[in-house]
Amino acid sequence: MSRSSSPVSAPASGAYPGRVPDMLGWLRRHPWQADGLLALLLVALSSGQWQGDYPAAVAAVSVLLAATVVPRRRYPVAMFAVAAVIGAAQIAFSLQPAAASRQSAVGLQLGPAIQPTVADAAILILLYTLAAHRSRRVSITGLVICLLGAVVAVVRWAPAHTAHSGGAVFAAAVGLGGATLTAWVLGDSVAYRYRRAYYASLEERNVPANWRSGVPAWSTSRPRGCAGSSVTCTTAPRSGSPPSP
Repeated sequence: MSRSSSPVSAPASGAYPGRVPDMLGWLRRHPWQADGLLALLLVALSSGQWQGDYPAAVAAVSVLLAATVVPRRRYPVAMFAVAAVIGAAQIAFSLQPAAASRQSAVGLQLGPAIQPTVADAAILILLYTLAAHRSRRVSITGLVICLLGAVVAVVRWAPAHTAHSGGAVFAAAVGLGGATLTAWVLGDSVAYRYRRAYYASLEERNVPANWRSGVPAWSTSRPRGCAGSSVTCTTAPRSGSPPSP
């Protein structure tokens, strides 16, 4: 009985390992399309929360928040400002049902329309973008705004005089504050790598090639008057010692 000698065909090289790098490369080459997909993901995740008396208004606010993600790379400060204003309005006018008796007339009208949804995660994405694409002074300002908003949101939505356990309030504060700090740290680390690569490229352009190779410039230069001469110049400096002034 003869055994077949034909080798088993191996999978094509790069069939699977290359897909993830190709996808990441496509995302880097098409930032607008990538951010558009991210905005669509936020809208899809928040669609299950479009409920209440004004579901269309909740949907409109969610879509507006998600839309700020699309031009975030070109206009990070402006998009962060728009999202921060929407978040501030949500904190000011949107309360839990147990606290509805203390709402103002404006809050009773706007509250059901601007309920927080998953689309509010756009604020964290914009904070990350602010830290990655703007100076640290600007990004720290955005970080302070987000941290203050998180504190006010916890106090506003979970007041101490209602039936809320202290552990739940503490967990909410740690969750919001931790997510905010994480977004800023990730963006700031990206900015640090960009700055480091930029300064390295400047040094690479400014340092002569022979210094980059470890050979001093004066060790390979010929003294004046020896250029083009076939005679060995006795005045040439020795390799390893600098020329005399």
